[in-house]
Amino acid sequence: MENHAHSQFRKLRADLRSIENSLGQNYWQLLLNGSFGDTYMAFSLLDSFRKNHEGLIRVVFRDRYKSVAETFFVPGIEFFPLADPQIEKIEQLLHANMELIDFRPGRIYPTLPTMHANLPELCTAGRLRYLEVLRAILRLPVGAPLTPPAYTDGMLAEAAQVLKAAGGIPGNSVILNSANNTHKEFSAPFWQKIAKRLVESGRPVFTNVSELLYRTEGSKPSLIPLTRPMVLPPHLAVATIDIAGTLICGVNGLLSIAALFCRSAKRIQLDYLLEGDPSPTKGAWKCSRLALSHLAQYSPDMINTNHFTEVAVRDEGDETTLAEIVREAALLRP
Repeated sequence: MENHAHSQFRKLRADLRSIENSLGQNYWQLLLNGSFGDTYMAFSLLDSFRKNHEGLIRVVFRDRYKSVAETFFVPGIEFFPLADPQIEKIEQLLHANMELIDFRPGRIYPTLPTMHANLPELCTAGRLRYLEVLRAILRLPVGAPLTPPAYTDGMLAEAAQVLKAAGGIPGNSVILNSANNTHKEFSAPFWQKIAKRLVESGRPVFTNVSELLYRTEGSKPSLIPLTRPMVLPPHLAVATIDIAGTLICGVNGLLSIAALFCRSAKRIQLDYLLEGDPSPTKGAWKCSRLALSHLAQYSPDMINTNHFTEVAVRDEGDETTLAEIVREAALLRP
């Protein structure tokens, strides 16, 4: 008789094959199952994927990012947005059948590094840049180009309206992003100290309170006291940050896409290097404090390196660090 464990395995394998058959055996089936930054960066490599691999392509991703997909239209690629529970079911099936992950048409192929053995460790240990890992997963050549989001005039007007509705001044506004999926978050008092100094400088200061940028639906980023709320729409995040002028953020997906694709905004990255805490990451990513040179992580893919600054935060109460952050934010773009 077949034992229960083997029976369950056979069922999981059959469920996975059923989903793959519904997507089409002649199609590449790319699964973009990460959160905002992972999905955005994978979208930016789809055109390179199309040019390097023959065949029809279908891309499965979280439906909260449908609007982002519209800014990365690639001829010959079909998008299949699914609700989070459906994405999570596919993830569970793949985790139960890891040996079936296969890079060929007709098989669901995840682009998230955590779905591939040892790749997260290689990336976060500083041995490989994230984008190098992503290109390797997609079997792309070193340096395969990224495609930036394509904004229509209507989208740019919409982004300008997001800033205006929040009370911002183009080129002279600061957006703080305190929530974080991947790296540990700085404390609320630390962000409040930054906000207080920026508000005292006379600039409009905002907290990004968008829930759609985070992996778990229902995540609620907290409004930093003294700041005004701003909801960054996922598809307009880069454009809105560019129009606003300055982003201050920990290491996460939003910072990654701003670092890569913003053309004029000042981007200030806060590196979590608090004394006594051996790892700045949480969840599936494990990383030593020595792996955080993110200017090297993004370059040479960054569109504009001139307005990107890293600030190492080793003590949240250190006045010199706070002064450095505010000083960098005060350096307005030309």
